Amino acid sequence: MQSLAVLCGLLGCIIVGWSLMSGQIIFGIAGGLLTLTPITLAVLKRSDKTARLILGITTPVYAAIFVALARDTGWVIDMHLTFFALLAMLAVLADWRPILAATSVTAVHHLLLNFVAPLYVFPDGSDFARVIFHAVVLLGESVALMFLCSQLESMIKGQSEERAERERLEAAAEAEKKRISEEQQLVLHHLNARLSSLSSGDMHSRIEEKFPSKYESLRFAVNETCEQLQSIFGHVNETADCVVEGAGEMRAASDDLGNRTARDSDMLDEVSSLSNKLAQDLGSTASLCEQTNEVTIAVKGKADDGKEMIVTASDAMSRIKNSASEIRDIIDLIDGIAFQTNLLALNAGVEAARAGESGKGFSVVAHEVRVLAQRATESATSIKELVEKSVHDVDEGTLLVENMSSILSTILEEFDAVDTNVSEISQRTSDTAGQFGKVSASIGNLNESMQQNAAMVEESNAAMHQLNSQADALKEIVSRFVSDQSSNGHEHLRSAA
Repeated sequence: MQSLAVLCGLLGCIIVGWSLMSGQIIFGIAGGLLTLTPITLAVLKRSDKTARLILGITTPVYAAIFVALARDTGWVIDMHLTFFALLAMLAVLADWRPILAATSVTAVHHLLLNFVAPLYVFPDGSDFARVIFHAVVLLGESVALMFLCSQLESMIKGQSEERAERERLEAAAEAEKKRISEEQQLVLHHLNARLSSLSSGDMHSRIEEKFPSKYESLRFAVNETCEQLQSIFGHVNETADCVVEGAGEMRAASDDLGNRTARDSDMLDEVSSLSNKLAQDLGSTASLCEQTNEVTIAVKGKADDGKEMIVTASDAMSRIKNSASEIRDIIDLIDGIAFQTNLLALNAGVEAARAGESGKGFSVVAHEVRVLAQRATESATSIKELVEKSVHDVDEGTLLVENMSSILSTILEEFDAVDTNVSEISQRTSDTAGQFGKVSASIGNLNESMQQNAAMVEESNAAMHQLNSQADALKEIVSRFVSDQSSNGHEHLRSAA
């Protein structure tokens, strides 16, 4: 449409210039006014059917003006070619209607001027046969051009429909793509929000807004996963509370047991020292008895010396008796300590059983402590029996010495009996010294066992402190996650306990 408007403008300029040169101003004015029509349509950017029809009517008029201007030049017949050329140019509009209009205008022009002003059509005047010939040629061209334009119009219309259908499908696809994208954005938004809250420790919230149908199963799966995580962390929190509580109790019991074991070890050290001293005293007493026996045999006639020795022996026996009484008190103290240790071991075993798997190692330690306490009790009982026997022997020796003092006047007559009694005293004193050596060895073994117990208690105490620290760390980690079930489970655990 724009190209034909430019062509019409060019033709108008040619007509104006030609008319000025030939002095036919009227045709120049007509050409100029005619050119205003296509220029106006081009400026208005019109390409509708009416505009195309107007252009089809206007175009042949330019050819008619060219024929009129060539009237005195001998180019009239040649100018008729412009009708055919301009008619062919209208094919660019791809519309058969402007071609039909131009053909009609051309036919009216030839037929009308052939009778009214024949010199403005043919150089030799009116010629109807020539008009018919031109009409036949023009009609043939018009039919061909209209057929071509009809085909072009159908093709363009089909392309337009295809383009419209393609645009419609693209728009539908874009709308579907946008809808899917919006659904995915909605799902991703809620998933991102839930995962963010989950990473911050919130186990309680759920995705309440419904997803599109094909994503609804994903929402159910996420909510179910969150519920399972909430349940898991709730049970973990309950377990952490139990571990913290049990570890605290076991740590306190272990600390108390360690303190008692340390005190018992110190007391055993004192008993061991006293037992060693008593054994040394008994050894000295045995040596003294042997010397007494030798002196008695050597100085039969010296009764005064014998009396002094007997007094000395009586004093030694008194000291032995006093020492034996002190040993009895110490043995009673050891027996009480062993009984308390056994009770503590039983309590520790009960606490370890309450702690379950976490206190299994400590249960073994408590059993070993209980066994050692029973062994200590048995050793103390044996020592006590030995001491009672020693006291009994010392009492007999003391009685003999007293009898010897009372019958000192008859020592010489019964010296053989005295010699026998002194020998017996020496033997029994030696036996008592040996027995006290065994007592000292037993106390040493008991002290060694107590030292081992103390070491085991220290190891158990260190393990309890480490367990308590780890339980506190576990509790701190679990407490970062918000869960209603954890508090409910904790209350349930306390009520069950």
